Amino acid sequence: EAPSAAQCVLEQLRLLMLQDPEWRKPLYGAWGDGAMRDAALARAKRLIDKLPDLATMLETELMVMPTTPELRRVSQMNVSSQVQRTPNTSLIVGSPHADTTEEDSLLAIIETSDRGIKRITSEIEMPSRCAPVLRWIDEQRGSFRISELAGKFPELSEDQHLQLVQALSNAGLLKPYWFPKLTQTHANT
Repeated sequence: EAPSAAQCVLEQLRLLMLQDPEWRKPLYGAWGDGAMRDAALARAKRLIDKLPDLATMLETELMVMPTTPELRRVSQMNVSSQVQRTPNTSLIVGSPHADTTEEDSLLAIIETSDRGIKRITSEIEMPSRCAPVLRWIDEQRGSFRISELAGKFPELSEDQHLQLVQALSNAGLLKPYWFPKLTQTHANT
């Protein structure tokens, strides 16, 4: 059964709220008496007052993403999509296999580390002009938009950046965001 619009919106709001430490703090004292209760309810009021700003950050495209299988999320990416490195993965840029048919290529090797054991999970052959882009992606610890990547490396088209990010997502190095990212401005208001 498909979730209701209310369920979709509430889930997106929840994911936004959890990015702000103020929303994650318990409402200590709210069920007590006196000054502690008043302080907790005043804090709750300030948080409720932030809701209209948070609601403006919701993106209709993302509303259905939590229930969308990951392969489909990857196929539906566009240049405004946001991705983040998958935890415990690394990217190694190596030489292509000896039997390659491409003259100017490299091998992107995705490695996963689980409890100290490293294993190669994927190898992707690609043009060597992708090397600086791969190095930049490997250095990222936070999320980024594909358009940001395209802006940093204009020698590749936006479509080529999209294809590269989709390939790295399918290989397990990157994960597409399925919720909006809370901006610092919204977290500090």
